[in-house]
Amino acid sequence: MSSSYSEIATQEHALKRSRRQGGAWLRSAMSVGIGMLCAPVFAAISPPVQPSIARLDPALAALPADERLVEMLIALPTEGTQPAQEGVFGKVAWLDAKRAAFETAGSDVVAWLERARYSHRGYWIANAIWARVPAREIEILAARADVRFLAGDPIVRGIVPQPVEGTAPKAINAIEWGVTRIRAPEVWDAGVLGQGAVVAGADTGYEWDHPALRDQYRGWNAQ
Repeated sequence: MSSSYSEIATQEHALKRSRRQGGAWLRSAMSVGIGMLCAPVFAAISPPVQPSIARLDPALAALPADERLVEMLIALPTEGTQPAQEGVFGKVAWLDAKRAAFETAGSDVVAWLERARYSHRGYWIANAIWARVPAREIEILAARADVRFLAGDPIVRGIVPQPVEGTAPKAINAIEWGVTRIRAPEVWDAGVLGQGAVVAGADTGYEWDHPALRDQYRGWNAQ
């Protein structure tokens, strides 16, 4: 009797499990079917993907497609480059490999630039090409399969600091601690001020018009 109850319980458990599996399969199939039905609708309402935009410096992407010349860096694909090896010969081999990879990856881009007579310069160590091309060519370059990224290369002008007129007079305020340490003031008090001595130097950093030097400088006022 107990064995019969055990068999019935086993069969009921198997039936419930098959129902669960069947329900999961049905839900999965319905999800796939709904996704297949809705995919054309989503595709119709989604904007087209423009892969070239993702490979553009925002500053370049914002430029109108006109004839203005724009300086940029054309980054080439990095596939095939290997890390540097140890030792001198390993590093030399790595540099040779980078140069060869640059020539291979950038050959078509360089040919295109040369046919159009656009100024360009290759930097094989960075796997990039500097170029000056019209803004209307930016999207065309970015869409090329052999171009990884376009970065702007604008002219950046530094800010030259302007001198500010100080309020304190240019005068000797104190004796340097090193001069005091060698007890030079005591020598000065004894009347020894370097009379008749000429000190020469080859350093170009002398501030000859400093109040402590100007009146004793042999080149000042032709003395």
